[in-house]
Amino acid sequence: MILEVAQINTFYGSSHILFDVSLEITEGEIVVLLGRNGAGKSTTLKTIMGLVHPRSGKITFKGLRVDGLPSYKIARRGMGFVPEDRIIFPDLTVRENLEIALKKTAKGKGFWTIQKIFGFFPVLEKFQSREGGTLSGGEQQMLTVARTLMGNPELLLLDEPVEGLAPLVVKMLGEIIKQIKDQGITLLFSEQNVKFSLKIAQKVYIIDKGMTRYQGSVEELRENEEIKKKYLAV
Repeated sequence: MILEVAQINTFYGSSHILFDVSLEITEGEIVVLLGRNGAGKSTTLKTIMGLVHPRSGKITFKGLRVDGLPSYKIARRGMGFVPEDRIIFPDLTVRENLEIALKKTAKGKGFWTIQKIFGFFPVLEKFQSREGGTLSGGEQQMLTVARTLMGNPELLLLDEPVEGLAPLVVKMLGEIIKQIKDQGITLLFSEQNVKFSLKIAQKVYIIDKGMTRYQGSVEELRENEEIKKKYLAV
């Protein structure tokens, strides 16, 4: 088990957002957190990454507890995070955005290099000399994913990766996510796009009103019309 989240409770000030949320991810899986807008999906990812600290519960990554650690220490242990708002350095070129994020592994080398990234994202190679702020939304999303990969993570968290993107770009990102998995990276992503998610994920958790309402395989969810109608409005 690469990640175990056990009964975490997260607050924003006095507002209780997550209620005893639990999930488990096996190495090599693609897992999706589904739920409506405001259900608590993003807060779950931010809590795992250490951007928000739970008041109770336990988060274990590669056998070691990480709840309470600052996010940079969690990143150093091999976790990467792609935020929903596609934060890039708009005044740096595409290549500079990638180079600034390069991090070698504990063994002194990394799988992800500039050339490896360009092999996965040909559009970034094409625009490598352009400033990040001039890219389209889909191109910026690819750059954000690529920059996170330059940190050589073992677990990649993606928050709403295809929100607001054109259908062609959504399809392209779905294929890229599958290819990233094939390189040995475990993925956990949050999403509202049910159709997209069920095409690429293997396991599903549904978050609603800050609580885990469902967990199971993609195949089980496809056949469960009651759950889909109740929590996903599909």
